[in-house]
Amino acid sequence: MSTLPAAFAQIQLPADLANQMIGNIAEVSDSFGEGFNRISFGGRDFHLHVGGAETIYHKKQMDVSLVGSAPNDHRIFYKESYDPKAEGVKPTCWSSDGISPDADVEQKQAAKCAECPMNEKGSGGMGGRACSRKRRVVFILEEDSEKKLFSTDLSGSSIYADRENKLGLFNWKDTVKQINTMVRAHQGLIPANFLLQMSFTNDTVPIVQFSFKDQVSGGDNIRPASQATVNAAVEAWNSGEVQRLLELQVSSKDDAEPVQQIAQQTAPQ
Repeated sequence: MSTLPAAFAQIQLPADLANQMIGNIAEVSDSFGEGFNRISFGGRDFHLHVGGAETIYHKKQMDVSLVGSAPNDHRIFYKESYDPKAEGVKPTCWSSDGISPDADVEQKQAAKCAECPMNEKGSGGMGGRACSRKRRVVFILEEDSEKKLFSTDLSGSSIYADRENKLGLFNWKDTVKQINTMVRAHQGLIPANFLLQMSFTNDTVPIVQFSFKDQVSGGDNIRPASQATVNAAVEAWNSGEVQRLLELQVSSKDDAEPVQQIAQQTAPQ
């Protein structure tokens, strides 16, 4: 459809208005899945969402590099029970900053998240909290030749629950702290320089964990990401794509699986 009939009349508009209109349709186009890639979790599998299609990753460990992370946790609450087949279901209540419900929430459960009954231990299934605590993160998959950006929402248990640190396994909070220490100690390094291995715990209900080493081969060395990955991360920041992916836009049921709802009591209030 690259050739249009002559009947299409060109309209002369002010440049700023034309750019605004064209930018709007580009944003709408992206909202259907093109250019918005995600990683979700189910059981002990990674699910990749690319261009509106979902596939299960072929390994139980995934090598990624950190491109960017939201500076705070966000919260999402669904009044109805989780239904993995439900589409387009908007959360009952949510908070972009993890402190208080967003202004456009119609059914606020409390004025402050810390005072909310949905944030109390035992308010959700299996002794957890009914309101899920999450952190938005953007990764690049090391083996992806296209170096696409993937966003994911890590659960509270993935962020804060204890891991086998002596085995080189960490929660997300400790992983970020170690990256921060290393980039500050070595001038010229950025977070994307470090190759992280993402895997699942052996718990009955698995949660995500991270390692700077290859847990498969048993190597002891911290692994560097490829130069192509580092270059892609820099380009993504320069283009503003990272910032766009880190913005929390609550419009329908998030793709975090229900098993991630447990162990929320490990997260700070």
